[in-house]
Amino acid sequence: PGTPTVDDLDGRLVHSDIAATGAFASDQPLFATVRDLTLKTVLNNWHGIPTDTPMYEKNGWTGDAQLMTETYLLELDTQRLLVKWLDDIRDSVDPNGRPPAIAPDGGWGQGQYGAAPPWNAAYVLIPWWLYEYRGDRRVLADHYAAMQRFIDWEIARPPDGIHDSFLGDYLAPGYGGNPAEDLALAGTAYAYEMVVTMGKAAAVLGRDADAGRYRAEAARIKDAFNAKFLDPATGVYRTDRDPDYRQTHSVLALAFGMVPAQSEQEVVENLVADVRALGDHLNTGALGTKYLLPVLTEHGHGDL
Repeated sequence: PGTPTVDDLDGRLVHSDIAATGAFASDQPLFATVRDLTLKTVLNNWHGIPTDTPMYEKNGWTGDAQLMTETYLLELDTQRLLVKWLDDIRDSVDPNGRPPAIAPDGGWGQGQYGAAPPWNAAYVLIPWWLYEYRGDRRVLADHYAAMQRFIDWEIARPPDGIHDSFLGDYLAPGYGGNPAEDLALAGTAYAYEMVVTMGKAAAVLGRDADAGRYRAEAARIKDAFNAKFLDPATGVYRTDRDPDYRQTHSVLALAFGMVPAQSEQEVVENLVADVRALGDHLNTGALGTKYLLPVLTEHGHGDL
């Protein structure tokens, strides 16, 4: 009775019951701190579904979850939760089979957003990662038909192999939402990665004809991507709306294996030069940040 005081309040940390499965040790305290903060953020965003922010919407944005899924699977026992959430995505697809930007979808995630391959990709990449990290072949078999319906629609959507997108390299430095560049670059890169992944899933399930067809479609998208966005004379990926050099363009092309062999070294060198020109800083949004450090490390720049 009366006016409550701080002493009358009891704070509780609440999230899905997720056990830790990973371990990490380093002689660099900063690395341990970053990992600890990351895991706390992940747990703060798991309440039956993976959500997007500890503070604001707490929506099940598909792009946010697909960018974090490999971290989930390396660190936490999230397999059953992810399998359940894939059912939520399937229950929310539109008449073309396209996954929503938000799942479960109360109307906002599907109704206000068009095709967004980096977000829609959750429905293809997450089943594959569940197989790759957990050996869960059943999830591929269970969702194959619905995945195929979506992928076949996505392949047929653009006549020229360039896949536009409503969402791109979100929250790049200097931008409060989508960045300035043509979002079709990220859309096409993710369309390629989805089709490649669909081919791998088909092969695992013994669907050899499908696997061959998706490999051929992926090659077509890759050729269109490089013809449209790569300047082979300079080794720079660009769009006609770029305000400056965009690190994510090169990062996605390298991460997904889209760079022609003869251009790869120059593309890497340009990326390294830009990071150094910015004082060893990233200039990537949500899409590029996941892959920037692994790409630099893979190409001999782990020190950077």
